[in-house]
Amino acid sequence: QQQQQQQQQQQQQELRQLQQLRSISLELDPPTAMLPPQPHAEKILRPLARVWFSASLGEIHPLGDPAVIRTGVAKDDCAILRLVWASGCGLVRLNGSSVFLEVLSLDRHCNFKLDPRRSHHSAGPVVWEPLSGKAAPEVWHAKLADACAAARASLAAQNIIPALPGQQLLPETPPSRLSLAFCTTVKNRLWQLKQVLPLNLANNWRHRQWVRFHIVDFGSTDGAVDFILEHCREAVEVGLLTLHTADLEGFHASIAKNTAHLVASEDIVVNLDCDNLADAEFAPCVRQRFEEQGLRGMHFASGQGTCGRICCLRRDFLDLGGYDEDLHPFGCQDVDLVQRLRRTFGTQLVQKAHDVQVHAVPNTKSDTIRLVTGLGLSWGQMDNANRAVLAARMDAGLLVRNCGRQMGVPALQVLPPPAERSEGKADV
Repeated sequence: QQQQQQQQQQQQQELRQLQQLRSISLELDPPTAMLPPQPHAEKILRPLARVWFSASLGEIHPLGDPAVIRTGVAKDDCAILRLVWASGCGLVRLNGSSVFLEVLSLDRHCNFKLDPRRSHHSAGPVVWEPLSGKAAPEVWHAKLADACAAARASLAAQNIIPALPGQQLLPETPPSRLSLAFCTTVKNRLWQLKQVLPLNLANNWRHRQWVRFHIVDFGSTDGAVDFILEHCREAVEVGLLTLHTADLEGFHASIAKNTAHLVASEDIVVNLDCDNLADAEFAPCVRQRFEEQGLRGMHFASGQGTCGRICCLRRDFLDLGGYDEDLHPFGCQDVDLVQRLRRTFGTQLVQKAHDVQVHAVPNTKSDTIRLVTGLGLSWGQMDNANRAVLAARMDAGLLVRNCGRQMGVPALQVLPPPAERSEGKADV
């Protein structure tokens, strides 16, 4: 408890320092500096006044809507553009024909110069070379940022308004005793994946030292794998996301979920359906309760479509045999896992989290089972049949599933192709 209090005090101190840092560096210019920039300065800086994504900084937002480009306060500056991200802020300065970046955050203060030969403002990358040999280059991409913007617009049209992680004053969260994995399965659900995955990655970027998303695709033909590799490669490169593919005839929820959980090596595994949103506070909440209360499981079902949001220790998941693969493809597999966890460890250590609100993109049961082949059963019929089988097993005290056989199916990790490096074709 004393260690936890010390960590909270340190986080509060870091937050105060960060707020002070931003208030100083982003204060309004004096009236003499409020003049608009010259046309050539506007032409050079305006392409940079958009949302970017950086492996080290996360989601980067220009200050102001629309972004404001002002005459520089320094004698040699033509114009400046202000930027903010979760753990700091920055200034882009045009000095003559050169563009410079000043990065201000809790752990560093660095200066960079734009490399115009390797930078492209339309979709990135924008490459900043350090002025000091101690820093690594900053590389900004637009595709993940564009995917986040499209996802927010789509969710807003459905009256689901996710937070903007790039505008939160929150420092990065350090690793502690337990790491956490989000385990996701997908097959021909690109329309849902596009609405949640970019935001889930952005929301959890500051947790990337101890959080990882594992996605297993089971033969999608709608472009899901290509979308992930093209729009989410920054998350793959920093280790926040892994992508695997596997073969599975039709679709079977238990087999697919077991496969996704088996590729994870983290301490806590969280089943995250591909239509579920994971905000910035979810993973820290789960980790804190597991570490402080010694929990062995949590079940989140406060929103429609979130019954499958189950958290448990990976070792317990394996000891209980994961999801029951003898069942029909859909229905009751999530409830069964929760019941077995509670029967094994008790309701005090396997909690139903009524106090945490979780969200999912709406869909129908017809959407859920459309990939099931050869059965001719509705979701309700499969669910009822599964419940009858599982009730008999529970009455007999059978808590371990899939005994004597391998869970899931083999999965192959997929990596993005090497990034192209173009010379002499820049548009910044």
